[in-house]
Amino acid sequence: MNQALVTGDERHLPPAHKGPVRRYVRDAIDSRRMLGEYFFPVTIVILIALFVFSNLAQEYATVVILVLYMFVLIAFGHSIWVSFKIKKELTAKFGDVRGTHMYAIARSMQMRRMRLPKPQVKRGEYPS
Repeated sequence: MNQALVTGDERHLPPAHKGPVRRYVRDAIDSRRMLGEYFFPVTIVILIALFVFSNLAQEYATVVILVLYMFVLIAFGHSIWVSFKIKKELTAKFGDVRGTHMYAIARSMQMRRMRLPKPQVKRGEYPS
């Protein structure tokens, strides 16, 4: 199964990732630039800034923390918005499908390199 996660072999994927609906969600997320995939690098930069500014002035540290919270809210909101957009596309293509919102949100919050199953499409190659 681990090899299937790396190669994207549909026949041997775990049940949580199998099927044409899940494949469509994966391809739809992987073809877009998501704010959530930049969460980890932005958090590292903000933490470094927090250490620097906490020694200078408490007001700057507070602003840095607020920026982190705003980024988290915006990235999560963007993921939710895209998951609803994908849900509309899924309903038009496959009919009534359920359980795709959390799958799309979880995949969109991961860095592209760390996603399993590995992305099978390039950015801009939207699924048909």
